[in-house]
Amino acid sequence: MVHSRSTLIYPSHRRENITGWALKTFQDHYHDPSITKWDIFHYVYAILHHPQYRSRFADNLKRSLTLAPIPPETFTYRLGNRSALDWIIDQYQVTTDKRSGITSDPNRPDDPQYIVRLVAQIIHLSLQTMQIVNSLPSSPEIEN
Repeated sequence: MVHSRSTLIYPSHRRENITGWALKTFQDHYHDPSITKWDIFHYVYAILHHPQYRSRFADNLKRSLTLAPIPPETFTYRLGNRSALDWIIDQYQVTTDKRSGITSDPNRPDDPQYIVRLVAQIIHLSLQTMQIVNSLPSSPEIEN
């Protein structure tokens, strides 16, 4: 169900990203060896987008955006006291001002994939930046 970093950034390199263990577990549970990794992906995708699921877990879905697996290094690149990804996730949420009732919606009707691409770019940028920073030689001026 989850996308790899390369899938988010380079959509033509799609993978189902289901482990062999998960495949065997599904096949054993449903007594059906013809179940494929893509079947599991589509099943989970359908469940996560089902109106009843979204309604039942609406509060949880508002609080978190699952982007697993995200390399831990993504959260190392920081803007102030938060990672760049945390900042984007915090800022790009639908909110309604309690006093005025005005709703701020970062989604773009003309470009529904905008935020997905933005998150992928932030992940890529964070990883690239940390790779560059970690490859810098030590500086005697900073050490003293």
